[in-house]
Amino acid sequence: MAALAVSYASPGAKLVVCNPNPVGVPRESATAFGDLLRDSFRSFGYRVPADSPVCLDPDAGAKAARETAAEEAVVISVLRLDRRVIVIATSVDGEGRTLVTLRTSVPALEDLDPLSTRIASAITQRIGN
Repeated sequence: MAALAVSYASPGAKLVVCNPNPVGVPRESATAFGDLLRDSFRSFGYRVPADSPVCLDPDAGAKAARETAAEEAVVISVLRLDRRVIVIATSVDGEGRTLVTLRTSVPALEDLDPLSTRIASAITQRIGN
């Protein structure tokens, strides 16, 4: 059986970070987290467009990657569960293949800032940095 070859974006590549899908959190907070995450990816050397659609699922992320000629898209959900804020980030390629999914939580919306750097770091380490 042949192995499936999956290529990962490397620094300098174009990466779309979709605007987060907020569930139970203010849209402004989710949007601010998306901006922080885009800045974090830029600090790792990726070209990240400022304008991004809201992607509700990995298929929408794959479509965003194709439409912007990006190597990958990162689809984000920010949701409140009881007292915690959960962030789910999934990196997909233009064909819709899931490359990595991360799920983490913080106690409050105010704690999302350092989380953006940790998520970008984990995804970039996974995709070839």
